Amino acid sequence: MMKFIIFRNPQQWILALLFLLTILASKSLSAPPDQPINPWTLRNMMGRGVNMKAALGGKHNWWIKYNPKHGEAIQKAGFNSVRVWFFWAGLNSGSPDYTLSPAALEDMENIINDLLNRNLVVVLVPMELGNYGEKNLTTNPSAHKAKYLSIWKQLADRFRNHSHRLVFDLFNEPHGELGKKELNDWHESVVPIIRKTNPTRVLIFNGDDWGTASTLKNIIIPPEAGQYVMGDFHYYWPMGFTHHGNQAWTGTVEQKNRVRVEFNKAVAWSKKYDIPVVCTEWGSNNIRSLSEREAYHLFIRDELLVRGFSYQQYAFSDGQFKMYDGFKHQWVYPTLRDIAVAGDASWEVSASKPDHRPKWKQYLANLRFDFLFKYLFF
Repeated sequence: MMKFIIFRNPQQWILALLFLLTILASKSLSAPPDQPINPWTLRNMMGRGVNMKAALGGKHNWWIKYNPKHGEAIQKAGFNSVRVWFFWAGLNSGSPDYTLSPAALEDMENIINDLLNRNLVVVLVPMELGNYGEKNLTTNPSAHKAKYLSIWKQLADRFRNHSHRLVFDLFNEPHGELGKKELNDWHESVVPIIRKTNPTRVLIFNGDDWGTASTLKNIIIPPEAGQYVMGDFHYYWPMGFTHHGNQAWTGTVEQKNRVRVEFNKAVAWSKKYDIPVVCTEWGSNNIRSLSEREAYHLFIRDELLVRGFSYQQYAFSDGQFKMYDGFKHQWVYPTLRDIAVAGDASWEVSASKPDHRPKWKQYLANLRFDFLFKYLFF
């Protein structure tokens, strides 16, 4: 039975009011600066994006140290979103409990803040939690689960008050022994940890076997994730063309149909679960001719956009995939840049996916009354 507190003199009422105002102020100061964003709306906002690797703390110095000129170039080119990679080695403080380096975290936050201040959607993906760096992560995943959970707890704590335009990408291209059962187990463990501090931030889930569209069906999204979720896939077929340079892209009916079949699997999953899907990686390296790459990029871009998929192309300034020289601060493949930021998108000619709940339910969903009951009743 709920009991009400009865105040017997004016001083008690004044103190209670001041206490409540303090609670309200602390809540407002510790919350993101914007309202939660419907994931379908955020999908639209992500639009056309690019992947960018960021070196932290002087480690992994083959990655380019972030310069605000990089963010400026991305913004001026017309991109809407950036998927930022951070290596664990650049974050590691050397502590046995996996405590992240304060200096590296500050560096990371400065990069994210600069990109958010440019009105971009930022997808945060900590690397070496997948296919790079520590190869035994995917051959002996149980030995690394504690590290994974610790990293995400610290990142979630650090960015709990950032704009909802910051998105958490939970894992990059899981594969090997980190199969669907193990990956879903990791998701089941990490989601409640993140939701304690980020209850309405959008989380991105991809499937096992390198995060292909075919493995979206294997994802089990924990109920604690709520409505603020997205599905994700990567696309690099044919690998002989996109990575190895030993296969041509001629745009045959067979080649195009294979792409469409795969993309349609992502469409079907999205419709079945009423969850938006994004493609956070696709592209080709510079081994094949530019004309072949342009034809491939045009086709992939249009097939993504016509299905309502926003995307982040790989990559902004990374090795053979780069479109931009991060040292000279100039675009080296401007035609690929222009292809990536153009094209007709289904979300630009139709309204965002509607929220069919009654207005009062939509309003209450964005309010939290728990502190009122906690402090006014007992």
